[in-house]
Amino acid sequence: MWIGERLSAARKWSGLTLKQVEELTGVGTSSISEYESGTREPKLSQLSKLAKVYNRSISFFLEDGPPVKETVLWRQKPESPKSEDIESQFLKLCEEYHLLEQWCGESRVSEIPASSFTKSEFGYPEAEKLAYEFRTRCALCDGRGCVSRLIINNVVK
Repeated sequence: MWIGERLSAARKWSGLTLKQVEELTGVGTSSISEYESGTREPKLSQLSKLAKVYNRSISFFLEDGPPVKETVLWRQKPESPKSEDIESQFLKLCEEYHLLEQWCGESRVSEIPASSFTKSEFGYPEAEKLAYEFRTRCALCDGRGCVSRLIINNVVK
């Protein structure tokens, strides 16, 4: 199972220490450490508390395979730790919206255009170009007066 690896990744992506998670959830640091190392599995009630603090669904921790970090591109990123909190809330909303699409039978597969840029040369102009290609390919809007968000997952090499 990948629960431990997913718990560890979600905590780190949230920018929280074991002690901070303990204070927010009431789950002891030794227990959290054991969950993350895979020597012990959390009860559903504990997993629910951790999921709430990490802004993740419980299903995120039960999925097969290693966790994949989503990347949010900011026009102007707020100071840490506020940015991590905003990102995790935004990504949770995206996940919930995706689930809603699936439940309503409205889900469609969209391919995100691949980027030829390396991470060091990928900035806002490149993201804007990629977002335009994505909007065009998925017929989201013409880019004028339209608010669109793009989560790029494993696009930047």
